[in-house]
Amino acid sequence: MNVSIDPEAYDYDSDSRLPPALEELRDVARNASLLRALVRKDVTVRYKRSLLGVTWTAASPLLLLLVLTLAFKSIFKTTPSYPAFVMPGLLLWNLFSQVTTVIGAETASGMALWKRVRLPKTIMPVSTIVTSLVNLLLILGPYLVVLAVAHWPMGWRLLTLLPVVVLLGAFALGVGLALASLALYFPDVVHLYQTILSAWFFITPVIYPESTAPSYVKAIFRFNPMARFVEAFRAPLYRNDAATPQQFAILAGVALLTLAAGWTLYTHVADDIPYRS
Repeated sequence: MNVSIDPEAYDYDSDSRLPPALEELRDVARNASLLRALVRKDVTVRYKRSLLGVTWTAASPLLLLLVLTLAFKSIFKTTPSYPAFVMPGLLLWNLFSQVTTVIGAETASGMALWKRVRLPKTIMPVSTIVTSLVNLLLILGPYLVVLAVAHWPMGWRLLTLLPVVVLLGAFALGVGLALASLALYFPDVVHLYQTILSAWFFITPVIYPESTAPSYVKAIFRFNPMARFVEAFRAPLYRNDAATPQQFAILAGVALLTLAAGWTLYTHVADDIPYRS
């Protein structure tokens, strides 16, 4: 069997290399089939032997919703249908907190693989984000059916959920990659981040209306990206409303800047990963 090898394909010129961030983006694009396979595996394995299927993914926020409703419904009496108010925020917050923590922890767990196999260093974080977004969309289906059965007002504004979810995925990926970059050198940063998440949760209007927050907390909302994402996600589901173009522009700016910063930082330190113990 004759195999022709193009010698130019193996030429290496350090001066012609792309910046690490762009080089990594190109590698991920070239491995799109691997990314699809990873997402397909994660989704199918998760539900393959599950009798309740996607219900298990919703189990955690549903149980927390029950606890919060019992605990706070009497406090927030002015909030109509408190469970319908809380559920969208819980779904979005759970996605953000889980994927950023997983991506941060995956750096250490993926070192052994990266020492043996040449693959894009961001392929696992990206597949984690895509899988989580697919799971969220799967949960939204039954949730919308419940709202429809309850005659909850819904309309075309539900279409704005998709861009909000995509932008949240970009923001979460950026945060996760930045966390992973720090965890490469300081493993304890993941545990510190989990503590920060607990505080972050309570300064985000997930379980309470923004109007009921003290004035100093309302001031924090302006600098809290998750507060903006939660409100934009909740609006079409709870109030049959939608974020304004200006609000979407802010979300897009925050998401893309965070993703660019996290991606650049991670790809800058990625070459050290195979040499870490």
